[in-house]
Amino acid sequence: MCSPTIDQLLRSKKYTELDTAYRKTLACKASLEADIAANTAKHAAVTTALGDLAGEPVNDFRPAQWSALIDHAIVDEDGIRFVFRTGEQVSMALQG
Repeated sequence: MCSPTIDQLLRSKKYTELDTAYRKTLACKASLEADIAANTAKHAAVTTALGDLAGEPVNDFRPAQWSALIDHAIVDEDGIRFVFRTGEQVSMALQG
């Protein structure tokens, strides 16, 4: 029975290292593709919402439009600040 040579062992070790790196790269690629798909869907939702709002007053409140445009709101004792997905902010003072 022949035992593996040092060259064969080194090649096998190198192959294992390269295969591991390749599999990690594939996983990273899949993660990036999922992020791209999510961002593409988010972009489409915002574009649609902006198109619906363009040039005309809003007569009916639609939660889908609101959630497509607003990232979050911050409420404090002086007012409320809306932070849009674009990064822009609008502040309103609370009365009363």
